Amino acid sequence: MQDMQLAFSALANSQNFQSPRNNPKNKQKIGIPQSYFLEDCVPAVERTFWKSIDALREAGYIIVEDIEIQKTESIYRTRQTIQLSEMYWFYQDLVNSPDNKKLVGKDVMSFFERGSKVGMMELMLASRERLSIISCLSKAFQEVDFLAMPTCLTTAPKIDDILGRETVNIWWLLVRNSELFNLSGLPSLSIPTHRLDSSELPTAIEISGRALEDERLLQVGESIWKIIHASKSS
Repeated sequence: MQDMQLAFSALANSQNFQSPRNNPKNKQKIGIPQSYFLEDCVPAVERTFWKSIDALREAGYIIVEDIEIQKTESIYRTRQTIQLSEMYWFYQDLVNSPDNKKLVGKDVMSFFERGSKVGMMELMLASRERLSIISCLSKAFQEVDFLAMPTCLTTAPKIDDILGRETVNIWWLLVRNSELFNLSGLPSLSIPTHRLDSSELPTAIEISGRALEDERLLQVGESIWKIIHASKSS
């Protein structure tokens, strides 16, 4: 977390970031969203996630389960439309060059081709839907201070299970929870939840906050990091 704080200070051109003097967990509410963000979670990830939540609850955080986030059914489609369109726009000189095109992997080229077919009206509708999704997310933050969910719903797969099959279910389990915050632009942290001194595959908890509250998120992230790893070392 100290590295994250230094990185934020550099990005924000701020030299004044300090860890909070008061305990940031006091009266802080952490919301657990409804099932969409936990569906198909593999046992190893689910186990470390709920152990971390239990540790936060015991440390004094108020945990609110089953927070409703509306429009989850349109997150993927909206993000894909905007991302693929922008992706093609930015790299269109490369894509339209016969020589350079040969250097691009087939999986990446398929994304470029899909992006080239996104029309202006489709992009405008996706941008409007993005604003609607952000509005729904803002309503969720009226109930809690932060949202928590597994960063990825599965541990890291073997390369052979993914290579050439980037659109299969494993890929979806890796990006489902983070794409909402990539789409909305709200600040989020991914904090490891596995034992750092073990050989187990990494797992992590994603903590997200309100717009423009990056420093507050970093402060609570430092507290959460210490609580989770104190509980794992005991």
